[in-house]
Amino acid sequence: IERMQVFPLSSNLDPELYGPQTSAIKPEHIEHRLAGLTVEQAIDQGRLFVLDYHDAFMPFINRINSLEGRKTYASRTIFFLTEAGTLMPVAIELSLPPPAPGAAGTQRVFTPGQDSSSSWLWQLAKAHVSSNDAGFHQLVNHWLRSHAAVEPYVIATHRHLSCIHPIWKLLQPHFR
Repeated sequence: IERMQVFPLSSNLDPELYGPQTSAIKPEHIEHRLAGLTVEQAIDQGRLFVLDYHDAFMPFINRINSLEGRKTYASRTIFFLTEAGTLMPVAIELSLPPPAPGAAGTQRVFTPGQDSSSSWLWQLAKAHVSSNDAGFHQLVNHWLRSHAAVEPYVIATHRHLSCIHPIWKLLQPHFR
């Protein structure tokens, strides 16, 4: 999650392959939830934050969704920092890439519901964001930044140090 610097959000991916670069979230989706501020004022005051998994997930969406019983979206979530100091989600964008290069991609914006149907859609959108957040954390923050980063040291230790070497004995408990 990071402080929003620019609105609307945009992608760095190829629009031919991954759909529109500009986010579908518009000021009218969120301004009524910003405590009387405009989007620009909220950004200037440092009160808008974004959790953006659009570019991280979009290249893999079609492959994941082609699996039996699987459905995922690339997500963008905008949060507002309230006076109480809590982050309140104000909008979620779920995106799918185009089915073929050059075709239109799908972007849909969800906001907190006013009736039962839109409330359930909001809950489902939040579930997709939670799934993306957990998956990204497990793959990137946990596996890549810990297990994969340490693996070369494990291999080098086993190949080049004797099991009676003091550094091998020091490192061995951490390699399990």
